[in-house]
Amino acid sequence: MSAAATLMAGFVLGFYARNPENSSAYIELAEEHDTLGIEMSEARERETSYEETVSELRAEVEQLETPFRELDEREEGLDERDGELSELSTELDTQSEELDEREEGLDTREGELDEAEAQAELETIPGDGTFLVNEEVLPGTYRSEDVGSCYWARLSNAEGTLDSIIANDFGSGQQVVTIAASDYAFETSSCGSWNKV
Repeated sequence: MSAAATLMAGFVLGFYARNPENSSAYIELAEEHDTLGIEMSEARERETSYEETVSELRAEVEQLETPFRELDEREEGLDERDGELSELSTELDTQSEELDEREEGLDTREGELDEAEAQAELETIPGDGTFLVNEEVLPGTYRSEDVGSCYWARLSNAEGTLDSIIANDFGSGQQVVTIAASDYAFETSSCGSWNKV
């Protein structure tokens, strides 16, 4: 072999021996790097897919939570209305108690009026007739209407005899008579009504 050929072979061998890209370790590392790059790319794709899935799941959760939030809001509204109804119920109870008290007051006044009317009836002699003392007319002094002629009599019993008459009068104009608690009855004719003085 000539010196030139030997030199050329040495140069070629030296060039390839000094270039690390031609070594088996470098080639293995390059292949491993490429494999890792592919795996990284696939991992990024999976991450993107996971993020999309998570986003979709969050959207679904939001949709599912919306009715619950609406229910919570409605429940709060119902609680407020329940409070308002409770206040109204309390007010109605108070008004009902006040009405009951007023009704009791009216019943009392009605009873008093009934008593007053009954008293007024007993203290008024409405016109002609014979009225039992302490039952249909109360004892006391009475004044008649101003009439042309008037007859009255205080009676000791219901026999209708002259002995039954305690006192009587026949006159004109306004008459005044005092009925005693011991009288049996009072008779009046053409005197109009009598009112207790």
